[in-house]
Amino acid sequence: MRGVPIGKAFGIPIILDWSWFLVLVLFSSSLAGGYFPARFSGWPGWLYWLTGIVTALGLFGSVLLHELGHSLVARGFGVPVTRIRLFIFGGVAEMGDEWPHAGSEFLIAIAGPVVSVLTGVAAFVGWALLRVGLGMDLTMLDMAIPAPAAVLPGLLSLEALVGVLGYLAAINVVLAVFNMVPGFPLDGGRVLRSVVWGLTGSLRQATNIAVIIGRIVAFGFIGLGVVQIVTGSLVGGLWTIFIGIFMQGAGRAEQRSQLAKGLLQERFVAHLMMHNPQITRWAVPGLAPEITHGKSVSPDEDLWNVLKRMERNNIGTMPIMRDGQLLGILRREDILGYMQMLSAGGIRI
Repeated sequence: MRGVPIGKAFGIPIILDWSWFLVLVLFSSSLAGGYFPARFSGWPGWLYWLTGIVTALGLFGSVLLHELGHSLVARGFGVPVTRIRLFIFGGVAEMGDEWPHAGSEFLIAIAGPVVSVLTGVAAFVGWALLRVGLGMDLTMLDMAIPAPAAVLPGLLSLEALVGVLGYLAAINVVLAVFNMVPGFPLDGGRVLRSVVWGLTGSLRQATNIAVIIGRIVAFGFIGLGVVQIVTGSLVGGLWTIFIGIFMQGAGRAEQRSQLAKGLLQERFVAHLMMHNPQITRWAVPGLAPEITHGKSVSPDEDLWNVLKRMERNNIGTMPIMRDGQLLGILRREDILGYMQMLSAGGIRI
């Protein structure tokens, strides 16, 4: 498993991808060296850095709340959530199954942005109360640009908290709006797919339509990134381009997943065993206790569910067992090869 487990929330494991640490450093330094000094003067250097780090952690906490919104609604529909992973582009709630119907996908997808808006509102209320308490001029338009430091040194920590809350209030609204852009893997793409799915009754058709629109959006991000680079914003432009490339890859992965599901559903391990006799040649008595480790499949299991279980648990090989007897060894490449054979055979899904 790539990343560092940091605990659980509502029983859901939280994983920090290694890329998260890089973004934490870059984001904290950007806030400490640019954003906060431009808006607050007279702070000691250590306070800029402390505020930058706290704000960066607050942003990732906001992303975690966003993903928990998805996760808790998903569990309400009986969809298992295996983990939440925070990485370079934000976060993702990894689910062990698909939503049962279009309405459930809509509610699961929209839950994240709703939580982000509520988080932004809570941060704004805290920001407003502190501004009033510090005697600052409270205006809606001035939210992201607090007044320069003109308070006693003892109040600098409160002013720093004002800066943190003001930034989190704004960024959570931005997070909600950005995620509603209609492109996979953003929430807006899943909302779009759920609507098309509900209208057409076909998840595959809805996925294809949503992915096509998502590719257009992704190309838009790439084009915007190029414009940013040409106009002098190298870092921002590269980041925007990477987002577009990431969206392109996620859309293709979603299409491949639907293709695999269509090919492998209602085909069982026993079908693959008949097609590939080599699987049973590995059935050597005496090996079973060493290789099972509590993870095995039966000949009656659906190949799609087996493949998902292998990928979810990063397992490449599983024993095929029935009544305690080892029947064969199933490898992930056996399933993928069988899927390619079915696809080449002209099977329509």
